[in-house]
Amino acid sequence: MGAQIRRLRLEAGFNFDAFVEETGLGRGYISELERGLVVPTLTTLDRVAGVLELCVADLVIGDAPRERLFELTRRLPAADTRRLLRAAEATARRLTVAAPEAATAAPAHVVPAPAVARAAEPSPPPRRRRPRPAC
Repeated sequence: MGAQIRRLRLEAGFNFDAFVEETGLGRGYISELERGLVVPTLTTLDRVAGVLELCVADLVIGDAPRERLFELTRRLPAADTRRLLRAAEATARRLTVAAPEAATAAPAHVVPAPAVARAAEPSPPPRRRRPRPAC
C-alpha cells in the first residue's frame, strides 16, 4: 500500500514536504508509510485520501483479481452493478453445483453470500435509491 500512496502522491504533484504539511502527519511517519513499514489506521488513510482528493479504496486497491473487479465496477450505474452481481451469483451457484468439494473446502469462518445461499428464492424487485457519490 505504501508504494501505491507514493505513486498517487507523485501523480497528484505533491513533493514530500508539501504532502507532509497537507496531511499534518510527521515526516518520519509519511516516510515509513510510503516504504510500507507501518500499518496506517483508517483515520490516517482517510486523511491521506482527502489530501489526494481520492477515496480510501483508491489507496488500498491492489492488483488482485477481486480488487481489479472492484475498480472496474465501482463507477457503474446501479442497474449495471445489479445485473453484473446477478451474473456473478449465477456463476458461483453453477460452480458450486459442478464442484461441491470446492464449496466445502472454504474455511469455516467464510459465510456464503445470502443471494447464493438462497438460490431457489426469487429475487426481490430492485429498490429505488438516490444516486451515491463515486466513493
